[in-house]
Amino acid sequence: MIAATAAAPEAAPFAAVERELADVARVLAALPRRISDIPALQATRVGRGLAVADFDNDGNLDVAISSVNMKPVLLKNQGVRAGNWIMIRAKGKKSNAFGLGAAVTLETSLGKQVKEITNVASYLSSNDIRVHFGLGAAKIIQRIEVAWPSGTKQVLTNVAINQILVIEEP
Repeated sequence: MIAATAAAPEAAPFAAVERELADVARVLAALPRRISDIPALQATRVGRGLAVADFDNDGNLDVAISSVNMKPVLLKNQGVRAGNWIMIRAKGKKSNAFGLGAAVTLETSLGKQVKEITNVASYLSSNDIRVHFGLGAAKIIQRIEVAWPSGTKQVLTNVAINQILVIEEP
C-alpha cells in the first residue's frame, strides 16, 4: 500500500505554471482544430517576424505576423478570458526608460511568478515591452517586486487585478 503524502515544498512554485498552462489549454480548446481553419493563415507565407502584444489593451495577448511581400496579419485574441490578469509597464529613471532587464516578481494567493522585462521576440520583430501576467482566479495581487537594472528594488502591495499598471522607478 502506498501512503498519500503532502506535496514537497519545492513543488509550490510550479503551481502557478500549472494554472497558467490550464488557462492556455482552455483557450486552445476553443480554437479551430487545425491552424489551416484560421482564414488569415491559409495563404502561403514566407514569414519574417512574429510579435506578441495586447494591441487592444483588453488583457488578451494578440499576435502580429510579418511576411515577405505581403501585408502584415494581426490575429486578435477574441477568446474567452480564462482568468484575471495584469500588465506592467515599467518606466525607468536611473535605468533605461523602458525598464528592459528588470525582474518582476508577483505573488498572489495562488503562488509566485517571475518574469524579466524584455522585448526580445523573433527575427525582425519585438514583443510588447509591457510584461503580462495571467493570474487565474486570484482576486488581488499581494505583492509585486521590481528589481531594476540600476540595482534599486521596489515593492508594491495589495495591487488590483485586470489593469495595465505603470510602475515608475523611484
